[in-house]
Amino acid sequence: MESVHPKLKIRYLDSTSYALVPVEAATATISFKNGKSLNEEASIMVGPDGTAWVWFTTIAVDYFSHIAAQEATAVAVSGALAGGRRFEANECYIENVDMHGKEGTARHDATGWQVDLANPPEFVVLLMVAGGLRVFAGDPIEGGCTVEYTLLNAVFDGTEKTEYDGRKSFRVDTFPVKTAARQWTLRSHRDFNKEGKAALDMGTVDFLPTATLSARLVNMDSAADADEEAHVVCRLLSLATGAATSWTARHVHDDKGNEWHYAGYRPSTGVRNRSHYELVSNHRPPRGLQKLLTQCTDTYANVRQKYGLDRAIGFLEQARVQKVMDVELVLAILALETLTYYWCLADGVTPVQMKKMNIEEKINRMAKSFQGIDRKGLKTNLLRTDVRNPLMHTGEIPAMTAKEMVSWGDRLYVLAFRIIVTLVGYDGLFGDPTASQAEAGASLA
Repeated sequence: MESVHPKLKIRYLDSTSYALVPVEAATATISFKNGKSLNEEASIMVGPDGTAWVWFTTIAVDYFSHIAAQEATAVAVSGALAGGRRFEANECYIENVDMHGKEGTARHDATGWQVDLANPPEFVVLLMVAGGLRVFAGDPIEGGCTVEYTLLNAVFDGTEKTEYDGRKSFRVDTFPVKTAARQWTLRSHRDFNKEGKAALDMGTVDFLPTATLSARLVNMDSAADADEEAHVVCRLLSLATGAATSWTARHVHDDKGNEWHYAGYRPSTGVRNRSHYELVSNHRPPRGLQKLLTQCTDTYANVRQKYGLDRAIGFLEQARVQKVMDVELVLAILALETLTYYWCLADGVTPVQMKKMNIEEKINRMAKSFQGIDRKGLKTNLLRTDVRNPLMHTGEIPAMTAKEMVSWGDRLYVLAFRIIVTLVGYDGLFGDPTASQAEAGASLA
């Protein structure tokens, strides 16, 4: 079996065993930006964070100026894997170069690198795949097929049992999600267990492949639309469960055995403080997460750009993992600023008028149109005068205790959450860190 590159062992540590694609041997053609190319034996791996890697060893001295100087910034790699599978990665960047040589010199002058080595040097080159790794097997997929996405850091309870490999033990780790376009199945990854969940919660690892999201497609032409819908499901999972979730690999296969894979890095902030921000799950309320995803995926897809929802959830993801309370407050305020800005634009307020409105005025304008959004005693004038303005203008909040800052952080987070779930049409219950349980805003006036 191929061994993991030493740099990747250091990068992934204990999570190396969770690699999406373990190390595989390949025959590769490495093409440089100047038109030259190398044919080498190589190794390929997709890490637990979805980043694909290619590394190879060469003794081609005339490539020293491209490799040792790391001038080859647009490397393309293609070739073959075992079993007749083909692969390609059109945008790779040099991550690391180890050079081994003896009995000679290498120097750089106005004409470039000058190499004089009695024995040809070995270059061990590690490439990071930035544009996605694609793997093909068999003939092109033309008819109906199944798509399966691998999700990072999706932590949830299922509602249905799953049996693996004919074993007699079961896990309740699966639930269905129905959208207008297709029927999805969310399932915990077969290798994700209590130890992996504990490692994520404790922060000893930042990324793990934890779940799969699968559906039937009419043909490959609908894959791009499925990509977008999978992204929306991940955004809602992140909002509901408190764990920043993204899809990082796509596997498409048909009934004839033809396959098509794609893997690419997707950023994630991790799952620190997940339990505190898990506001909707399948046990609180029962099947609540299934209801939210089924009820809201289509609406979210239609209004995500109109209301800046991806950006707002991104701020909330960053807020959840902060160790400095002031920073958490700033990020929660930025989420509210984003939501109120885009909502007011959609409500007819012009950008010029918006410049004269503060966050208090924007929230109050929204409150007149939202039914069911209780601001939980949040006084918007205090948000502006005692929290937002001091933080933004001086970087601190005078005379506020740590307990008060935590309370403000939770209230601002919940307010942003209420606005988002109301905009996407969720009318169920959610666990509220500022109370025991609350009901989400049901509709817009």
